[in-house]
Amino acid sequence: MDTVNPAVECLKEDLAEIGIRAEFRYVGAADMRRALRLKLAPIAGRDWYADYPDPDNFTYVLFNSHNNIFTMSYCNEEVDRLTEQARSIMNRERRAEIYREVTGLLLEDAPCAFLAHRRSFVAFRSDLEGVTLHLLSPFVTPKDLWFAK
Repeated sequence: MDTVNPAVECLKEDLAEIGIRAEFRYVGAADMRRALRLKLAPIAGRDWYADYPDPDNFTYVLFNSHNNIFTMSYCNEEVDRLTEQARSIMNRERRAEIYREVTGLLLEDAPCAFLAHRRSFVAFRSDLEGVTLHLLSPFVTPKDLWFAK
């Protein structure tokens, strides 16, 4: 983003309270992608959310250094190998083992800090039937709704 964000300024104050002095520069998206690609930016703020319910949506997308989806300067060859391997395995138990191993490596390396998690709320009338909340957007599917008589 290229404008001051109150959440970022709040983060700067929170970091200062624990002794970390941080300087934030606001730049456009294209300049940020270029700086990350050229490894000129030591750290960047990003947001990400699950658009499909699979660990690959985070492990490969965020932490595999060969992906072209999400530019990051983090590189761990074992994380790359394991996240690529997990993408080709159909056995759920084996995939879960691999993702546990990847998670352990990511916890050791700590390549990022997850600062917030989006919460969603749905308000509806008491006579509305068929309301089922889903983990991913859309949280409520309108075609499944009806009003009670």
